Amino acid sequence: MLKLDPHRPSPTIQAQPGPNVGPFHWDSRRLRVPELRRLFTFPDDFAFVGRRASVQAQIGNSVPPLFSEQVARAVAAAC
Repeated sequence: MLKLDPHRPSPTIQAQPGPNVGPFHWDSRRLRVPELRRLFTFPDDFAFVGRRASVQAQIGNSVPPLFSEQVARAVAAAC
């Protein structure tokens, strides 16, 4: 069971997790969509469309925006 540790980085967010996979909050509850959105550095007003499973798949299959920005900056600096 992938459980968050408040003092360590989050485990990978899976696009299609099983019923006991997680990630789970340290209080043993599934993370809510706003929490997943924040972990992946999406803006709070970014809208995902669909049901919970679809939204989790969208988040799990995405590249975090801030990570993408850092990669783009590194590539631009190398050119």
